[in-house]
Amino acid sequence: MYDAMRFDEDNVHGGCAKCNTFLFGNLYYYGKRLPDRIGQERFKELVRRAEESKKTQHKWQRWELIEKIEYYKQKCKELSGR
Repeated sequence: MYDAMRFDEDNVHGGCAKCNTFLFGNLYYYGKRLPDRIGQERFKELVRRAEESKKTQHKWQRWELIEKIEYYKQKCKELSGR
């Protein structure tokens, strides 16, 4: 339902193996703690964008995914100092 939000940087955070594997992301606690992690204003904006995305179904195109991959490869390089 929220496919458009899949790669939103305010909505992507690491979790432990137990939560991600056995508890399917532990979404209740993830959502409950997200405002503390990103701040109340960014959380409100994320919720607004998620509600907006429900009005239209987003199907990722191959080129969009390739762009995302390249973007995050570059970002990883920058963060690692390479």
